[in-house]
Amino acid sequence: MESRLWPGAVGLRRESWTGDGFACAVHTRRESSGVISKHGACLAFEGYLIDFPEGRPVLDRLLDGFLEHGPAFLERLNGSFQIVVHHDGKTRVFADPTGSRRLFYVTDETAERGLFLAPEMGPLIDLRRGEAIDRANLVQFLVSGRFFAGQSLLPWVRQVLPGESLLWRDGRLERHRYFLYEVSDGEERPGLLDELGNRVERAVLRAAEHAESPIVLLSGGYDSRYIFHILARSLDVPKRLRSMLWGERMEVPGSDNHAAEAVARQYGIEHLTL
Repeated sequence: MESRLWPGAVGLRRESWTGDGFACAVHTRRESSGVISKHGACLAFEGYLIDFPEGRPVLDRLLDGFLEHGPAFLERLNGSFQIVVHHDGKTRVFADPTGSRRLFYVTDETAERGLFLAPEMGPLIDLRRGEAIDRANLVQFLVSGRFFAGQSLLPWVRQVLPGESLLWRDGRLERHRYFLYEVSDGEERPGLLDELGNRVERAVLRAAEHAESPIVLLSGGYDSRYIFHILARSLDVPKRLRSMLWGERMEVPGSDNHAAEAVARQYGIEHLTL
């Protein structure tokens, strides 16, 4: 979801809408993403859905489902997405269950200026001034590459959490968690681990299905190696696939790069380094 204050990346399709105290813009390459407005409501969607029935355009079905069934319709969706809906003077924001797409926000409840959203912090920095950088979050980011849950480097800029929805009405923000992961050892549902594995495999293959010459970021770790093996096994000619890694000390024995090269070599695949 893209703020009107921030220019979109070159080559992306842009759709926008303004009216009734609400403005939004979406920059995307996906045909299913964009902005739709009808029946006094506006919905902005960016991302993709999993196990969503085919039929009419996705945007139409999302907005019609919301108008007919309310927020619960959007809370049942599965995939990687961001959704913002404005209707009846209220603005609702939905993050997918894993929070796979970053969405930052700033609220101004004192002056009742509203709720501001963007996938990057840049458009939101100047909305409030006078507060210092959060040093604890700076250290956390430098160490782990992530901020503390729901926070950011700037105290006045927050992130929408996985499975969280926001509701802005009457100059106030309400936060709700509509999805929480429950840890299971797999014994309650026979075949659960196989089901999860199949879902991951379908998601990986769906993401790569239009790539003519796919390249996988392969570090030699479990996550990237698993994705690499899914793609390598799926191709009629595995050599179409290439792997890549960049960084420092690439030639040191036992490094991530050496592990990645060994994995790629099993399939006779070219491993690139930068």
